[in-house]
Amino acid sequence: MYCKTFRTKLSLEGMKKFIQFVHTKYKPLISQQPGFLGAYFCTKEDNEFVMIMFWKEKKNIHDWSANPGHKKISADMDINALFINEIFQDIYEVTEPIEK
Repeated sequence: MYCKTFRTKLSLEGMKKFIQFVHTKYKPLISQQPGFLGAYFCTKEDNEFVMIMFWKEKKNIHDWSANPGHKKISADMDINALFINEIFQDIYEVTEPIEK
């Protein structure tokens, strides 16, 4: 299993628009992407957020990034214009899961 993290900071208005975007456009598309296992959206009081997406295989992450639908909804929303901070992205292999 792999995870991709995406971290940046938004304005208060940008956070509201981005959350709406995630629920209305992003979630319906990514949930149909092969290998997608789920995601968590974590926020701080200063509007910094981290999205952690879990994937079956590393290839699934790259396929999602290349998905024409993903590119289209991101361009339509111009999500990069919402971010007020540098964007940090990383991919990790989940090697030691800690389960309840």
